[in-house]
Amino acid sequence: MSVKHFCARAGCSNLVSKGQRFCPEHSQLKVYCAHVGCTEQVSVTERYCEKHQPKRLADKHRENANKRGYSSRWNRISRLFLIANPVCSKCRKAPAVLVHHIKPISEGGEIYDPQNLTGLCASCHAKIHAEISTRKHS
Repeated sequence: MSVKHFCARAGCSNLVSKGQRFCPEHSQLKVYCAHVGCTEQVSVTERYCEKHQPKRLADKHRENANKRGYSSRWNRISRLFLIANPVCSKCRKAPAVLVHHIKPISEGGEIYDPQNLTGLCASCHAKIHAEISTRKHS
């Protein structure tokens, strides 16, 4: 038996299958693009019009996470690393929420070596990657 829930349209009592948000009756409704100021209308199942689709340029040119080595083993190692190293190693104030490779895997860094890992808060992680990106494009 498949799990069902109510259509996301306010007041609709139609049931839809898991993975769907709207019933067939309401999936054809139009709403405005979520980009501020855009007046383009899109289906309720979409968020942005074609012009304002978020761009994920970095992800277009690389393998998916599993093919790059981020498997269930990585998930387990990174989770345990954060338990053992709960504070950001850069700012030493915020909680560490991401495990970062000191030497990038693409440059020969070992994916599972604890000596190549450091725990960072989201802000410090973003700053490090912004610096790396700036150096690559300079």
